[in-house]
Parts: sequence; C-alpha cells; structure tokens
Amino acid sequence: MLSSKEYIAIADEYAKMMKNCFEESQNAWKSGDKAKAKELSTKGNEFKALLIETNTNFTETLQQEKLQRKNIKIKEEVISNVVQVKDLNDKINDLCYQLGNKDIHDPYSNQTYKGIEELEKSDYEEKIQKEYNHHREQANNNAKEMGEAFNQAKIAWEMGNKAKAKELSDFGHKCKGEMEIHNANAVKLIATTNNFDKDPDEIDLHGLYVNEAIQFFKETLLLKMKDDNFQSLKVIVGKGLHSKDKPKLKEAVVNFAYVHNLQVFEHPENPGCLIICII
Repeated sequence: MLSSKEYIAIADEYAKMMKNCFEESQNAWKSGDKAKAKELSTKGNEFKALLIETNTNFTETLQQEKLQRKNIKIKEEVISNVVQVKDLNDKINDLCYQLGNKDIHDPYSNQTYKGIEELEKSDYEEKIQKEYNHHREQANNNAKEMGEAFNQAKIAWEMGNKAKAKELSDFGHKCKGEMEIHNANAVKLIATTNNFDKDPDEIDLHGLYVNEAIQFFKETLLLKMKDDNFQSLKVIVGKGLHSKDKPKLKEAVVNFAYVHNLQVFEHPENPGCLIICII
C-alpha cells in the first residue's frame, strides 16, 4: 500500500492531466474539431475518476497512518511506564499494611480489592499471568488473521478485483493494529510484574519477545545513564532453555551492548544474567 504522501503526488499528477485534457478539449471544440474535443473530454473524465479514487485512498491511508502512529505511541508509553514503576514507593504490599482491611485500588491491574485477603501475592501473580496469556493469545490470533487477509488481498488484486483487495487489506491493517495493542498490554503486565521488587540496578526481561526486551532494556539503560552515579545494570535474560539454537534474548542483548560500546559480562554465578557497564 502507498503512503499518504505518495497518494498526494499521484493526485497532483492526475489533477494536472485532467485540467490539461479539459483545456485542450475546449480549444478543439472552438476550432471545430468535435471528435477531438470529445476524445479529450473523455480522457479528462477518466483522469477525474482516477483523481477521486486517489483522494479516497489518501484519506483512508492517512487514517491508517494515524492509527499506526497511535499504536507506536502506546508501545512507547508502555515501556516508559514499566521503567518508572520500579521507582514507585506505593507497592501493593505496603498499601495492604497501611490500609488494613479497607478497600484498595491496584493501579497496575486497575481493579479494586476487598481487603488484604484478596490481595495475596500468589493470587495476584496468577491473575497477571492469565491476563498476559490472554493478550498474547489474542495477538497471535490477530497475526494469523492479518497474514490471511494480506494473502487474500494479494490474490484478489492479481485477479483484478481491486475493491475486494482493498477491503481485505484494510482488514489486515486493522488486525495488525489490534495485535500491536494486545502485545503492548502483555509487555506492560509481564514486565511490571517481573520487575516489581527488583533492585534499582536490575531488570528482568523474562516473558518478552526479543524486540520488546531490547526496547525495554534500551529505555531502562538510557534512563539509568542520566544518573551520574550509574555504574552498571544487571540484566536477567534467562538461560535460553526454550530456544532451539543459541539463547536468542541473551545474544541480542550482548550484540546491542557491543554495537553501542558497552562492556558486557556474564554473571559468574548465573549464566542467565548479564552485567552491562559503560566503557
């Protein structure tokens, strides 16, 4: 699919050709060449129809681009929220002790609980895991629907059914947007839970896809580097037991560190943990 800027350029060309055809048609009519005038007028109307279609595509594409930018902003906000959560002092357990059996609102799950009994840590983590699994499952379903829609759109286009191709393509982009939102919600849930009680110089990347983990790691590192006292960051990447080949997440973090001139060491007692230092 073309971008909104590309549609603008195409629309300008169609507008120029349409105007040129209509002007030449009028000149031909005035000179008495009615056949030529009709031919040019027909071409002008064809360019007019193409111009209308292009303007429609421009409007719809612009809306999709705005949605994509919104989704990107959502993901950026999710990462920032997760990075900042370790600096908050109002952790759930502290609130429980402070409020006793009063109703308590959990800002992370956006739910209100009735007293301490309903806010047991194991119950909370189980609930977070279920919600995380739900978002990942929905994202996977959206990904399958997106792929199928784009494949069908390509087939429809090759068969000359442009209207059907556009309909399928629009549905594919809608699925893509929903997939990104579900994955962003999953990132917020699992990263917040994993890093809830970690030390300020430590982050846990378990449960994140490689691209999500690298983004989270990068955002955290940039935030820590603003502190003049920053020395190192402990990054828990896991041992890669679920990877078929090399531990993908661990390898990705190591590569990122090398590219950005950072020193990286494997923790001597835990191969699933890396120490990142500024050179």
